[in-house]
Amino acid sequence: MPLDPAAQGLIDQLVAAGGPALNEMSPTESRAAAAALAELGGEGEDVGAIADRRVPGPGGDIPVRVYTPAGPSTATAAGPSGGLVYIHGGGWVIGDIELTDSVCRALCNAAGVVIVSVDYRLAPEHKFPAPLDDCFAVLRWVAETQLSWASTRLVSPLGATRPAATSAPQCACGPRPRAGRRCATRCSSTP
Repeated sequence: MPLDPAAQGLIDQLVAAGGPALNEMSPTESRAAAAALAELGGEGEDVGAIADRRVPGPGGDIPVRVYTPAGPSTATAAGPSGGLVYIHGGGWVIGDIELTDSVCRALCNAAGVVIVSVDYRLAPEHKFPAPLDDCFAVLRWVAETQLSWASTRLVSPLGATRPAATSAPQCACGPRPRAGRRCATRCSSTP
């Protein structure tokens, strides 16, 4: 299947610009390159509400950003139709809640669900399974404490790229939270 023409155009421009491939860069260089690329996306869509929170985790508090949809067009009369824990991609090395802000806003609006974006610890500063432990801690926190939408509605982890896509099912299949709820489903944006 061919790439979307706009995506192919962006790839062609990146190749023409020269420079090292992402896998040839240091973690610091690759993070800077990813941030520069994310800026091309511009401002994200408006959503009902955004709140930066901190969730207790095994290595200290984990930053999360909670996106709530607005309006009856994207939510039921009872509120959002569920929740999704968004685990950003980046090979456990690159990415944070700032880089995925536009994606999470669009996903919140399109799906009409609360999005909880996880700013897990990154390698190589924090060795595996630290990122996975953080993702699981946030998923557990959502299931146990966010009763206004998590108790009776869908809560799912979503992995954005291969390492994160692997962690989504691992988190969803982990031990049952104290509140007794499990994820209704799990999904990945990449296979």
